[in-house]
This record gives sequence, C-alpha cells and structure tokens, in this order.
Amino acid sequence: SGLLLVRSMSRHREIGVRLAIGAGTFRVVRLSFIEAFLLSAAGALAGWLLASWLLPSAVRLLAPGQVLVVSLGGQSMLLMVGLTLFTTVLSALTPAWWIARIQPLQALSGSQGLGQAPVRLSRLLVITQFALAVALVTIATALGEEVRRALSADPGFEREQVITAVFDPESAGYDETTVASLLTRIESAAAG
Repeated sequence: SGLLLVRSMSRHREIGVRLAIGAGTFRVVRLSFIEAFLLSAAGALAGWLLASWLLPSAVRLLAPGQVLVVSLGGQSMLLMVGLTLFTTVLSALTPAWWIARIQPLQALSGSQGLGQAPVRLSRLLVITQFALAVALVTIATALGEEVRRALSADPGFEREQVITAVFDPESAGYDETTVASLLTRIESAAAG
C-alpha cells in the first residue's frame, strides 16, 4: 500500500491531466485497483509456486523416513484467493483515497495539494511493512531452528520401531460409555 501510494504520488501530474481532460475519479481510481490486483495476483502466483515447490522438502524435513502425501488442497487455494482479494482491496484503498482528493489545477501546477500528509502516510506504511517483514523472517528463522533442534534430539527410543495409528471408535459403532473400556483393552493388547 505504501509503495502504491508513493507510485501514485509520483504520477500526480499525470493524474491531474487525466482529471482535467474529463476522466472521472472512478476511472483514475480504477487504474489503481487494477495495478494493485495485478501485483497481488503475481505475488499470490509466486507464493503458490514456491509453496508447491517447497512443500515436499518441508515434509521430508519434518517427517524423515515417512511417506506422506501432502498437497495444496482446495481449502488452501480458496484461502489464498480470499487473502489475495483482501490484500488487493486493502493495498489499493490508500492510493485511491489520495487520488480522489487530487485537484486537477493544483496537480497541473506541480503542487500535490495535500501537504505532507500523504508523504508521511507512505513513509509510515513502508516502515511498517519493513518492520513486519523483519519480524516474520526472525520468527521463521527461530521456528526453523527449533524444528531442527527437536528433530535432532534423542527421544529415548528407536524411531524405526514405532508404529502410529489413528482411529475413531464412534464411527465404528462404539458409544461414549464403551470407549474407555475399548482403549484399556487396546493398551493392554499393545503392551502384551
């Protein structure tokens, strides 16, 4: 949003010319939304390609020696599309707000007309974006180091001799009163 605002501010004379020759505010603001959508779509596509490329490596790192089939499903795609649309609207609102307040005569004369407010806002948005990016990279690095440490720690047993199973007694016809006795029988059979 901050970078789009700075880009719109650098084009204030061009926007003033468009407004002066009769382009409505909606037409000029629509260009800002299209630009934000294209940038968001390109970012979402790059993120999807990166995730589909790195997901098998992450599975091998987190579950070494196990064969897991993990893919980007429909729910994650819907979430990504929703986040892309939300990000598009959110990042285009600030430049659209600034464009809607441009006075064509002031823009043609070289004056931005709103003083230092848009410049301060764009600086604040860029600083916030940079701080958030640094925080996310720091958290991801710490998480990766913690996962590496947990995987290299000795659990106290041989990992190759462990079998895991997941079951749902309710779907097999057991009710809540008999599940406790079922679990006790399963534990005693596994221990013997």
